[in-house]
Amino acid sequence: MIHGWDFEERNFELPTTKAKKVANIRKIWGDALEMYSQNLFETQTTYEFYTFTYRTSDYVEHNGRRLIDKLNSVFTPDDKVILLAHSMGGLVARSALYHPNNTNDVIDFIVSLGTPYLGSPFASPSYRKHLGALGELIGFVTGTAGGKDLAYTNALGTSYQVPESEIIPDASNAYLERLLSESSKDSKVTAFYGEMSQCKGHPGSGTAFIIGCDILKDEVPSFAGKNDGIVTSTSGKMSSKLPPERQFVKDLDHYQLSFSSHASVDSRNTYFGEVIAIIDSL
Repeated sequence: MIHGWDFEERNFELPTTKAKKVANIRKIWGDALEMYSQNLFETQTTYEFYTFTYRTSDYVEHNGRRLIDKLNSVFTPDDKVILLAHSMGGLVARSALYHPNNTNDVIDFIVSLGTPYLGSPFASPSYRKHLGALGELIGFVTGTAGGKDLAYTNALGTSYQVPESEIIPDASNAYLERLLSESSKDSKVTAFYGEMSQCKGHPGSGTAFIIGCDILKDEVPSFAGKNDGIVTSTSGKMSSKLPPERQFVKDLDHYQLSFSSHASVDSRNTYFGEVIAIIDSL
């Protein structure tokens, strides 16, 4: 299991302590680990869960190399390795999949949850400039190497470019565009993505995701009904690069896609079961 971006991290800080790493893992994966410990859907019987943590303020490509190097040191091609990755973690996983160090082909499948394959509008200066002081604040927290790797791209001129109605003027991301140009191993990728059916009053959603949903709904271009509060639908499902049978939409915000902050335990468990069912079928 691979967590997503942590806006508090900075490259100039000392390496994260073990206690902080554990806290970060529990923050994102606490609910998933709880369900695993309860052996829901026979997950503990069937799988061994491992977590991978990384400095999210560093470049995605650097973290992808660290991930594949770690996987190479622990697993062999005879093992079945499935990466369950939330948000930025999906980019790190896909970077590892296509990294030159992936010589043993140890990654069997990737299941991503709310991964911004084409970036997020909030990480793009051309989108933030219309948001005033809020845009400046977002610019500060996304101003790391890793944060900049999350910038939105229109992927213009490709077969999977965003729809005309979702083009953000001058939005580009050289690294994601290079990663998106790879396709030989995309049959190993399945994407879950979120579409909040409403912003205010969305069951279980926190303030940050409600505000994010409203901004993405009201600004130009509008992503009304096509976002999880952070990531657009087109980005979360990797546009048209994946076939529909490997793109799964859920009425969840970005955080809820990691099994956290659901309106009820039943809602959380049902969603977890759906993800595990897909993993079981791989």
